[in-house]
Amino acid sequence: MNWRDIIYLRFGDEGTLELTVGPLFWAGAAAMLISIFVWSGGFRRLKSLFYVGKVSINFAGHHVELHPNDEVIQIAHCAWVELSTRKAGLPFDSENDVIVEVYDSWYELFGEMRGLASACKVRRMVDDEDTQKVIDLIVDVLNDGLRPHLTKWQARFRRWYAAALLDDTNAGRTPQEIQRTYPQYDELIAELEAVNQDLMQYRDGLRRAARRDT
Repeated sequence: MNWRDIIYLRFGDEGTLELTVGPLFWAGAAAMLISIFVWSGGFRRLKSLFYVGKVSINFAGHHVELHPNDEVIQIAHCAWVELSTRKAGLPFDSENDVIVEVYDSWYELFGEMRGLASACKVRRMVDDEDTQKVIDLIVDVLNDGLRPHLTKWQARFRRWYAAALLDDTNAGRTPQEIQRTYPQYDELIAELEAVNQDLMQYRDGLRRAARRDT
């Protein structure tokens, strides 16, 4: 390789200093810029800019199709984490789960998801249809998923369960054994498990949106 193919500095006929840049210099500069671009996540940002894939999320009859942008991905990720780390996003285990603890988890999830929806900037929702869709679905999950079951069952079961814990006939029984004596236990559990199934379907959809998995 001739070094003059990279860069060449010489004095011209009139005593001027002339700098000649060869093709190898430009090739090296291009390689360096590409390396910096890749290292800084440039391809990922380009993918974000031009991404046209579609993700579907379902919940209890509600269906939305999203083209995840950065805002949608952030919201979906936060909502997915909330669901994945609480009992609401896991199957009900009749042998080990305690119903009042599940309701406590649902109540906490309700507050966190409502806060997540409230934190989204109104201007962002106005300007972006997909952001509006994912926020609307969060609200639908709360109002059409968690709220109806909690309204129907939570207060009456908690009242019964608190009294059952004080009943001497239940001394020595585990919480799981006590709750199974609730007069409407089978009906309550059937509806609770149905909500759980919907929430897990919703959780999986959020995961796909957060990772752009079609």
